[in-house]
Amino acid sequence: MSLLFNGLPRGGDELPCPDTDRANAFSPLSQVREGNYSTPTCLIFGNQDEIAPFSKGEFVQTLEDQGVQGGFLPVHGARHIFDLGLAPGSEGWDAGVGPGYTFLLEELASALREST
Repeated sequence: MSLLFNGLPRGGDELPCPDTDRANAFSPLSQVREGNYSTPTCLIFGNQDEIAPFSKGEFVQTLEDQGVQGGFLPVHGARHIFDLGLAPGSEGWDAGVGPGYTFLLEELASALREST
């Protein structure tokens, strides 16, 4: 996170920890906890994701606790951005990507019904 906030360190290899307030401002989890996030969100996580730990599925529980529509689809054996090579209609797509699109389309349809 420090690298994203502060860039590469000057004159050393140590990455300073980001200021707590700044980190919270950029943290989706913190924003949900503060009541500042209401966007329906579906997370699709590979249990072998080397970038975003599988345990971050806690975000979905926090969404639920705050009354925000959410979904969580664990994909066994998948790493980060596992879906880049998947084609619509393939087995991997249907198991690990399609449900996310279904979630999105259902949320959009619901929002359209509510707006009319």
